[in-house]
Amino acid sequence: LLNKKFGGKIKKVKNHMRTRHNIFFIKNSIIKKNFLNVNSFHNDGIKKKDLSNKFNMLANDKNENVEMFISKNKKIIGTMWHPEREKSTLLLDKLINFLNKK
Repeated sequence: LLNKKFGGKIKKVKNHMRTRHNIFFIKNSIIKKNFLNVNSFHNDGIKKKDLSNKFNMLANDKNENVEMFISKNKKIIGTMWHPEREKSTLLLDKLINFLNKK
C-alpha cells in the first residue's frame, strides 16, 4: 500500500501465500546481511520497475520482487513480509532504531 500511495504499482504473485522464502539484501543497504529467510502472508508483490521513484530498494527475492524498500526523504521503511510475526523481534527493533536516528 505504501508503494501505491507514492505512485508505484502492486501485482499478484503466485505461490506466495503462507510460505517462507529467502530475500537478498542489496550491497551497502542498512542491513548488513546477505540474505534472510522471511514469512509471507500475501499474494501481492512489487516488481523492480513498479517501485515508486520515491523509494530505494533494500532487498529482493529470487524472482526479483522487491521485498524491502526505504523512502529517499522520509522516515519510511516498507517490507513485503511481517517482521512483527517472526519469533525474534531483533530485526524489527533494528529497523525502528535506525528510523529513530534518521
